[in-house]
Amino acid sequence: MDEEGWQHAGRVGEISSARPLAVEVGGREVLLCRSGGDVFAVDARCPHAGQSLAQGQVRGGAIACPFHGARFRLSDGAPTAGPTRRALGTHRVRIADGEVWVRL
Repeated sequence: MDEEGWQHAGRVGEISSARPLAVEVGGREVLLCRSGGDVFAVDARCPHAGQSLAQGQVRGGAIACPFHGARFRLSDGAPTAGPTRRALGTHRVRIADGEVWVRL
C-alpha cells in the first residue's frame, strides 16, 4: 500500500469484459470489472442478500447478481433492476503501467 491508501489489485490484462475478477484488497474481497474500456472495483457481495457477485455477468456498464437478478451500475453502485434499492459498494481505481490500484 502506498502513502495515499492505494493498494495493488492486479493487472488490467487479467480482467475479462464479461465476468468480474475476484481479488483480495486490504483483507477484503473486491471484484474488478471491465466495461467500455474502463476498470471498476466493487464489493463482492450483493447488498440484497449477501450472495457472491463473482459469477455475475458484466454488461452495459452494470453487473448482474446471478442469484436474484439485481443489477448495479459499476460507476456508482446504484441499483438499476431487481429486488433491492440498496447500492453496491464501489471503490476508486487507478491504472498505472497496466497495473490496477484500488483505494478502499
